[in-house]
Amino acid sequence: MRCWLGFLLVIFLASAQRPAEPLPLTPTGEHVTATANGKQLSFAVINSSQKQIVGWAIVVDVVVGGKVVTAFTEVAIKEPGMSVRPGEVVPVRPFAYQPRGGFDADFKIKIDYVRFADHSSWGPDSRKDSRRIAGFFEGFDAARKRLKRLLSEKGVGAVVDELKR
Repeated sequence: MRCWLGFLLVIFLASAQRPAEPLPLTPTGEHVTATANGKQLSFAVINSSQKQIVGWAIVVDVVVGGKVVTAFTEVAIKEPGMSVRPGEVVPVRPFAYQPRGGFDADFKIKIDYVRFADHSSWGPDSRKDSRRIAGFFEGFDAARKRLKRLLSEKGVGAVVDELKR
């Protein structure tokens, strides 16, 4: 009997929901406009965390009749050395959808992944966009190391020649 009670207690504790973490990136200023071909969603995001953000992935679901019919992903990466400071607002490119068969569509914005300047991250990363964001920074670091090595081995002229290619 104790075993079963202990087992049930473990299941209960494991299934108890933790308090939701606050979104580090919050959509703001959502505005849907009708276009000649459908609808367009415009919005911005605000860094609602206490950390600097260097990249993110946002998923916008297109919902028709209560069902997701398609989704768009927006991946944004700040240039190395740049970041979105806490409280800063950044516009996101507009999303457009042309419904088929005259159905009315709604949009649902989901923050899927956020990479912070300290290399920590947040979010489910359901579309694995973290790999794309990490790859950008890895590529930049590799290029910087290569140029530094070229500078130390062959001088400024070699670096200028390399950058001209």
